[in-house]
Amino acid sequence: MTRFDVIVVAYNRPVDQIDGIRTFIESDFVHRVVICDNSTDRSILRANAQQAPVLSPKIVYVPMKGNRGLAKAYNRGLQDCESDFVAIFDDDTAVPAEYFEKVDGYCEREPADIYLPIVRSRDIIMSPCIKRGFSFKAIRSVNELTGVTNISAINSGMVVRRAFYEQCRYDERLFVDGIDHRFMDEAREAHARIVIMRDVHLTQQYSQEIHDEAKQIARLKIRAKDSRVYYGNTALQRLHCAAMIMYWKSKLALKYHDPKILGMHV
Repeated sequence: MTRFDVIVVAYNRPVDQIDGIRTFIESDFVHRVVICDNSTDRSILRANAQQAPVLSPKIVYVPMKGNRGLAKAYNRGLQDCESDFVAIFDDDTAVPAEYFEKVDGYCEREPADIYLPIVRSRDIIMSPCIKRGFSFKAIRSVNELTGVTNISAINSGMVVRRAFYEQCRYDERLFVDGIDHRFMDEAREAHARIVIMRDVHLTQQYSQEIHDEAKQIARLKIRAKDSRVYYGNTALQRLHCAAMIMYWKSKLALKYHDPKILGMHV
């Protein structure tokens, strides 16, 4: 019955407080749970190293020796995966108990390379989304998903046939943002078979929905840096990226009534 390995990246969070951990270790469909720990808090690191093997024999605990970013953590986690399919998760994604049973049904009925759940935040459908030119459009209804030729998605909840990683890996030039879209770009170019699991739902926190100016500015700086890499291939892409960054700064300046954000170097 076991068909899935899980990679979950933790950041300054105790392993027993990873949102999906109970589902991962209790599901009969999960063989191995690889926790790649990007934590920088030494007390959390020490506690996680001790607690992880006690929490479940399924857990493979991998300290990343600092915050190495998501792409490096994903690629490192793949080294410890053995099952036919790999499920990627953030540490703040709520995962219902029936998740892997539902995904297993799709794997049986519709052979594919990538399986995408419907991921919602508090206000929007985060994933899948539609790529149009350089931009990504959030959908309002799953009925808008009429094909997969221009589809993209976030990593959390994505399930990938492990053999497909021989064709595509995660771009380690990216730290947090754009990793999922780059992977999906390359997957489409490789003619990956993609299935949208319309009745499989997850809930994910979305950084743009928080109200914390300092955290959002810190997040903007990471997003801007990664975006310059993602959109760095042509002059037109770089121009688009510069316009996006100014738009993001404008939104934060309005949200927090802080015009200094407009002149901030990010």
